[in-house]
Amino acid sequence: MNKAFLNKKLIISINISKDQFFSPTFSSNVSDVSKNFGIYKSQIEFKIVENQIMKNSSVAKDNIEALHIMGFKIALDDFGVEHSSLNNLKNFKVDKLKIDRMFIKNIAQDKNDLNIVKSIVNTAKLFNLKVQTEGIETKEQYLKLKKIGCDFSQGFYHSSALPMDEFIRYYNKT
Repeated sequence: MNKAFLNKKLIISINISKDQFFSPTFSSNVSDVSKNFGIYKSQIEFKIVENQIMKNSSVAKDNIEALHIMGFKIALDDFGVEHSSLNNLKNFKVDKLKIDRMFIKNIAQDKNDLNIVKSIVNTAKLFNLKVQTEGIETKEQYLKLKKIGCDFSQGFYHSSALPMDEFIRYYNKT
């Protein structure tokens, strides 16, 4: 990994599958991930799909706690898509909620989507969580989401997926 990443506020997000997350060796498997990437643990965010933690909440709580103790960040992915529970925000120490693209796609035209996103953002802020939106494709979407308090966004508006060498050039220009 490019050493320049250590000097910036880059966060590497890693998706965790259900099988990985509930593996008995989960904590030991992830403990060296920062060495593998060559960045600080605080720059690594594990993305856990919200419905995964509902499968076995006691193991989920232990694994999330272990990640925090090791210094990693945790994002609750696809928040609001399925059976979202405000109890999850109370019981699981996460750092960020990720709002699925299905609420973003028509946010400029659909007041219901806008209101759903606003309510998720407001709820997240009450729990001192950051908010990230997925699927930003237009400047209008980006500005609307920034105005209502979204902290981070991702999507083709910012950039398409890039091979690592192109990403490093792109990143070093910002």
